[in-house]
Amino acid sequence: YASPEQIRGQTTDVRSDLYSCGAVFHELFTGRPPYQGESSFDVMTAHCHHPPPDPGADVPEPWRGAIRKAMEKDPAHRPQSAAAFVAAPHRSRRQWPATAAACVA
Repeated sequence: YASPEQIRGQTTDVRSDLYSCGAVFHELFTGRPPYQGESSFDVMTAHCHHPPPDPGADVPEPWRGAIRKAMEKDPAHRPQSAAAFVAAPHRSRRQWPATAAACVA
């Protein structure tokens, strides 16, 4: 998954990787990509302009929030490090699912 700034050909950094990670986690938890469209252009446009998708009520809130935050369009609004991305769900009383924990490791 490409971040909005990567799609636009702008400078990328770790926050771009975290956007991509958020998109992967969205698909990991829901079984579907965060954005769908009839063409690659439609999907790239959605990544650039549509609000971060809500993974849905089946995904526990600590992870829903982490995914939405990682998929913010503006890199300044995303977690600033991988440690920050995983911090909120780790503070939750629930444990990360084994598949998610393996991806973080």
